[in-house]
Amino acid sequence: MSWLDGAAELAALEPPARAALARLAPVEVPRGGVLFRPGEAVKGYV
Repeated sequence: MSWLDGAAELAALEPPARAALARLAPVEVPRGGVLFRPGEAVKGYV
């Protein structure tokens, strides 16, 4: 089972797009954690 299975909104994506997203690993960030700051590159953020 992929994390995509819990995101019904993404079911309509074409298979190549779903495959690209499926390669991303979910990350749990604690409340108040910083995901990225202005000027930083955003990588793998969906």
